[in-house]
Amino acid sequence: MRKEIQINNVEALWPRLDKPYRFNRKEMSNEPCEPLADGAKYEMSFNMNKDMANWLHGEMKTAYEAEAKPDWPAFPSPTDEKHPFKKNDFGEYRMSCNKKAAYDGEATTPPSQWDAEAKRLPKDFQLTTGSKVNINVKLIPYNGTMGAGVSLRLMAVQVLEMAERHEVSPFGKTQGSFIDDQPFAKAQPTVQPGTSENPAKVAHPFGEQFEAKEEPKPVLTSGNFDDEIPF
Repeated sequence: MRKEIQINNVEALWPRLDKPYRFNRKEMSNEPCEPLADGAKYEMSFNMNKDMANWLHGEMKTAYEAEAKPDWPAFPSPTDEKHPFKKNDFGEYRMSCNKKAAYDGEATTPPSQWDAEAKRLPKDFQLTTGSKVNINVKLIPYNGTMGAGVSLRLMAVQVLEMAERHEVSPFGKTQGSFIDDQPFAKAQPTVQPGTSENPAKVAHPFGEQFEAKEEPKPVLTSGNFDDEIPF
């Protein structure tokens, strides 16, 4: 049975959890779709500090080695360019997790979303980028034509602090007499903030020399999830 872990107090990036989405290559953007559409999935990325990245790397490595066949390559080290963690300019590490919207022709259950008091949020709840969250994921070791590693199957998200939603205007900045009558308002947070502790510090496999590619690449996963409260 695949191991589930909880990744605490990380920053949510580009969450698409309220409905299935797929990437439109023609428009070069993500769009809502039906669960059985090709490429449909629920997904998000997240930023974590060095302590969390160290802990998560160890969990992924242990899960990989437990299922690895004799002909599988070694799990990528932090200095390997194939390692999925991406380091940003602030010393944080980025990772992605997702869940296919369908598997073998059957729609999956969307990742559940919970507030800081472990109360279930509506299915159409829209998490915002920059929110502080806990994440439940299932570790899925793999080895295929695209390489080897461990993907994170997104099972549930707990919202600790809801970030303000920022609308992106399709118009460039111009000069004019528009002062008080502003048509675009910012949305307000809808969940109460909470707190969570980071995992204990352990020895880092990430040395200061660890440099990774900056651009994130989504990790594809699939699976099901029941309705038990994960937090």
